[in-house]
Amino acid sequence: MRKKIIFDPRTIFYINLLMALGIGMTKSISMYLGMIPLFLLEFYFFPPRIDFLKKIFKYSLGLFISIVFINYFFLEKDLYYIFYMVIRIFLLILVAGSLGSNLKYKNIGFVVESLFYPLKIFKFPTEIIGTITMISIKFIPLMEEEAKRIIVAQKSRGIDYELMNLKEKIKNIFTLFFPVIVGGLIHAVKLSVALDVRGYGNGIKRTYLENFSLKKIDYIFLGITIIYIGIFLLNKNYNIH
Repeated sequence: MRKKIIFDPRTIFYINLLMALGIGMTKSISMYLGMIPLFLLEFYFFPPRIDFLKKIFKYSLGLFISIVFINYFFLEKDLYYIFYMVIRIFLLILVAGSLGSNLKYKNIGFVVESLFYPLKIFKFPTEIIGTITMISIKFIPLMEEEAKRIIVAQKSRGIDYELMNLKEKIKNIFTLFFPVIVGGLIHAVKLSVALDVRGYGNGIKRTYLENFSLKKIDYIFLGITIIYIGIFLLNKNYNIH
């Protein structure tokens, strides 16, 4: 069993950001094929969780169908272009899965704060922005759990969305929407009180539970990614047919 290399959270974020930019700016499937070694290297060090990918692909199925339908029937694009667009979305989902599987929630604030750190010379509140970003992302699974709890409660009262047609689901969606929002607001109020009790925002410099520093392997991996993607993006010979 190989020893797992621990990367700095900033490396995980920057690598996946660079990969997403590279995928978005490439101009043909042949460029994606040329980037296969970089994809394999990333997914070797930052493997996405299977359960996380299943959830993303489940909610993205409608997106794939709409891309094919709209491009073929309304925009009259050829099959090569449609296949290229599907591959692009597929690779972006893989990168998102890699980022979500390897970057911990508690480290997101640190990453965002370090990203905007140069703006501190303009007295930009980087610590506050980092904390707000971390809390916002953390609220997504909380809202999902709240929605599941409400659905179970509604089923016990005889409301089952699986037995409804599309029109009835749309009509009754508000019975789910407003309780979720109210539950989220209640969580937000409790969190703000907890932050006040712990003295957050009193002007004292905060410390982190973990101290991070970029190591040699971080610089090597970042350098390889920047050079590899830069070579492909500077190549003007690849175009969509």
